[in-house]
Amino acid sequence: MATALTVPIKALAHSFSQFNRRAKRLSEQHDCQGILCGHTHAPRVHEDVDGFAFLNSGDWLEHCTAIVETHSGQLELWMGQAQRWLQTA
Repeated sequence: MATALTVPIKALAHSFSQFNRRAKRLSEQHDCQGILCGHTHAPRVHEDVDGFAFLNSGDWLEHCTAIVETHSGQLELWMGQAQRWLQTA
């Protein structure tokens, strides 16, 4: 069973990695400092080694997460069910 799942999982991980590289390259061509995505059911805030930000709001129904902008302009991932800040970019 584990072997049968390994190939599809590796392919999926490769496709996410490839998407991130392409999205970053396109964003940088338009002088962007990061990418904000949503609804992939994987809430996350990540900065790569170059300081490029990848933010994913997750979803409100399953994870109760959202990306919010603070008064100072900082983007943060908010966990609605726990009513707390999860990560900061």
